[in-house]
Amino acid sequence: MKVLKSMGLRVSDGQWWGWVAASLTWVSLWVPGDALAQAISPELRDRFLSDPALTEPRDPLLPVLPVVRPLSPLEQSDLAVALEALAEEAQRLYALGQTNQAFDLWMREVRLRRLTGLDPELAAIQRVGLRAWESSRTVEVQLLTLRLQQIRDDLLAQTAPDIARLEQVVAAFEVLRDVNSAIAVYDALIEGVTQTGTPAQQLLLLERKGILQESWFRFEAATDTYQRVLAIAEQQRSPSGDLIRYLRRAVYNTQQAEQLATAIDYQRRLVRQYEAIDRDDLVPPVKLAIARNYRNLGQLEQAVDFYQAVYAESLDQDLSSYARDAVADLAVIYLALDRPDDVEYLYEQQLAVERLSYNGYNIMQVFDQLGQFYEGQDNLDAAIAAYREGLILARHLNHRTAYFESRIQQIQIAQGVLTLEVAESHLTESTERRLDSPDTWQGNRLNTGNVLRNLPE
Repeated sequence: MKVLKSMGLRVSDGQWWGWVAASLTWVSLWVPGDALAQAISPELRDRFLSDPALTEPRDPLLPVLPVVRPLSPLEQSDLAVALEALAEEAQRLYALGQTNQAFDLWMREVRLRRLTGLDPELAAIQRVGLRAWESSRTVEVQLLTLRLQQIRDDLLAQTAPDIARLEQVVAAFEVLRDVNSAIAVYDALIEGVTQTGTPAQQLLLLERKGILQESWFRFEAATDTYQRVLAIAEQQRSPSGDLIRYLRRAVYNTQQAEQLATAIDYQRRLVRQYEAIDRDDLVPPVKLAIARNYRNLGQLEQAVDFYQAVYAESLDQDLSSYARDAVADLAVIYLALDRPDDVEYLYEQQLAVERLSYNGYNIMQVFDQLGQFYEGQDNLDAAIAAYREGLILARHLNHRTAYFESRIQQIQIAQGVLTLEVAESHLTESTERRLDSPDTWQGNRLNTGNVLRNLPE
């Protein structure tokens, strides 16, 4: 009471106790039990959704008026100050663990905010809605959602809907986890601009709808949205930058939706856009993704073609990481096809690529893979030679030394050799020189003409 009076608001004792009684009724209307099973009573719903300026008992924060009229700007300002104090008190109670009392004040604040303007009300719905969702306050979430639906319907009923405010409504629906209602707002707007608006307005709203769907993991729906976006953009000859942005989002969503054939189509179109603006450096990763999609679809011939393109183009542009990935993937394919000669050749080329970047860890990894490959082929001497090269690097890097020693020892035991011999001749030489060019693989040098020309089709 003292706080309210200090704000200059006229509050009679009768009004105050009337509001207290209403607040107690509010609490008593809650259905006990699991929050998810709570239902909203008609009385609670109707009171929250009613106009606080016309509802009795009148909230004690509202000024006493001799006639029914809207609040003046000064009265609205006074009410806004009082509501800030109410929100602060709710936060204090919440911090003390008095959750029910805190939400009573917050919901009262939200209800009264509509008298200070739509923007403050939407901001309050988002703020309180987030707290309600985090606290599993199902009744409050449902009430706020119902009020938000009222606001949405009022805005959409306007001759020229306020898109900026409807964006705030969408954001509030997201906070309340009512994604269907948020998407429905965009659907209504898109339908309207399709009839009377411009293609630019359609693109803007469709893209925002697609982003919303994507952010809520609705990838198949987002794919359909971006398909429509691209159809309009290409018809309108949108700038390359816009087309590239739309295609990237389309690729991402089709990949997430596991629509690989559709993703390949978008990826090919994206490659053409990059080539059109002379961004060849952006092409290899897209072609690598295309190759992997073809591989996952079981279309190996097409996959090999794109892997080869990635390898050649990456080396031309000093993008050795993509070349390495292409060769590594090809090795896995040919290993599964039981084509050991091709696998051996590809591992040698992978070593050549790794040397370009002087990546000792990756070179060591390739020697490990090569050793395992030779073991699988029962070529144990070659396996030991590969593992020894890996061991040299392991000691140089102080990493995985015991692993390579163990692999060598296991093979030697299988061969009947009981003592471990670890290429002592290598250890007397400069490990840095050997990192650059291990003797075992001196013949495997990068052929800048066409390193994969002997790759079987």
